[in-house]
Amino acid sequence: MVDLEQLADDLTDTLVWCEHKHPHAKPLTLFAATQYSDAPKLLAVAVVDTQRPVATKLDGPIVEDARRCLVALGYSFAWQAGGNIHSVTEVRTWPRSAHEQLAVIRKFQELGL
Repeated sequence: MVDLEQLADDLTDTLVWCEHKHPHAKPLTLFAATQYSDAPKLLAVAVVDTQRPVATKLDGPIVEDARRCLVALGYSFAWQAGGNIHSVTEVRTWPRSAHEQLAVIRKFQELGL
């Protein structure tokens, strides 16, 4: 099962990276859903939302970057048909200071993203 506090931190870091890579799309909100599963760090889906209802995306360049970040952090993606959703986590970058955001950007650069 996914540690939801850690997931929120990792999603926030991922969102910092996505806003760095796609400044034209700011501000962003990132969502991740988990299903009941024995697999650790298994996410059902990552969704990026530019805070405009018609702009919610389930795929595209920002979502691809978010998934790459989350995979680098040890998460995997799978949707179990008929599986029950355990949680949905939503994050924005406002909890991170500018200094923290720079540290996150460096971390993902060092990971080769």
